[in-house]
Amino acid sequence: EGNMKRIYLDAEDVDGYMRDRCVYSEKVDIEDTVSVNVLYSGGTVMSYTLNAFAPYESMHLVLTGTKGRLEANSHKHTYDIFLNDGTKTHHQVPAISPSEHGGADLTLRDNLFKGEPTELPDQSADIKAGLMSIGIGLAANLSMKETRRVNLKEFYEGI
Repeated sequence: EGNMKRIYLDAEDVDGYMRDRCVYSEKVDIEDTVSVNVLYSGGTVMSYTLNAFAPYESMHLVLTGTKGRLEANSHKHTYDIFLNDGTKTHHQVPAISPSEHGGADLTLRDNLFKGEPTELPDQSADIKAGLMSIGIGLAANLSMKETRRVNLKEFYEGI
C-alpha cells in the first residue's frame, strides 16, 4: 500500500487530481454508467458498458462468433466456451493479484522501459489500433455531449 499512496495520493500536487473529493460534488463530471455500441466496418458489433460505482472491480467479457461463444469473468477467474454443437467447456484461471491487472503490468512495463519483447509479440497493437481505440473513447464522449451517432471518420479523415 505504501507504493500506491506514493504513486497516487502523494502525487496530487503533480497531476492536480485530488483523490479525496466527494463523489457527489459538482466538480466531479464523469459518468457513473456508460454504454457504448460500436459498429466496425466489417460488420462486427461491440457493446461496452462501464459502471464506475460498482462495489468491486471486474470484467465480464462475451465474444460470440460463427462457431460459438466465449464468456470470461475476471471476478470468478473463469471462462466458458459454448460451441454451436451444444458442447460446453469450463476453465478455471489462476487468481492474480488485483494490482497486477491480470498479469499485464509487469509485461507492459518491461516492454516499454526495458525493451523486452512481450510473450506474444504478434499481439502488440500498432499505431492504427491505438488511434482507433482512442477514437472510440472520443466518439463516445462526443455522442453523449451531442446526443448523436458518431463516425470515427470525423476524427481520422485523411489518416
